[in-house]
Amino acid sequence: MNITMVDLMKIVTTPMCEEILKMVGIENYLINKNPDIEEADFAVVLSETETKIDSLKLKLNTFTQIHESAFNLGKILNLDHFDENFQEKLSRNLSKISPWANPKQKKILRKKNRNIRVKVYSQFLKDIIEDMGYITVEKNPDFVIFPDYMEDHFKNNLDSMGNIENPKKMENNHDGEIAIKYLKIPSHGDVPTNPLERALMRYNFLEEELCMKL
Repeated sequence: MNITMVDLMKIVTTPMCEEILKMVGIENYLINKNPDIEEADFAVVLSETETKIDSLKLKLNTFTQIHESAFNLGKILNLDHFDENFQEKLSRNLSKISPWANPKQKKILRKKNRNIRVKVYSQFLKDIIEDMGYITVEKNPDFVIFPDYMEDHFKNNLDSMGNIENPKKMENNHDGEIAIKYLKIPSHGDVPTNPLERALMRYNFLEEELCMKL
């Protein structure tokens, strides 16, 4: 049995990034929300995670980012099986999960969204909205998208319209002509730790709710 560099390394990852290690075939690793505790050689963490260990920081909001993260991890660790065939297999597997992970289908889907104007709060949501082909704007949106941790801010704005638990409410914009729909999106608290499942949930929700202009 050949011993590889990865076999000799002590690798740690967080629950939110574990699936990326599985995708590239890494089997021996530690999982800890606080990677520095493990005194590992290398950490695989989300981009916003602070760590003193040598690390690869990942963005996993979109299917494109997930693919790039797996590719970069395999490249950095110089995995024996990391070659063109592996990359093609990775792309095929992702394409089976969602049409948004298939470049050809994604191109068609994006065209349907190019006239829908969205105001977005939070970078992770902006990544997804732009990946889906919606137009991000600051003024006169058709939709306002915000993460659940900003709910209190929007509750103050939407109280007069009723139930905030699922704030898909209507109000007029500054011109008094266009109705605006507010949508709350789960961030890290109420979502799967698996980034593929997390992306699929968010894409499906947004595709359904932003399917047409109001």
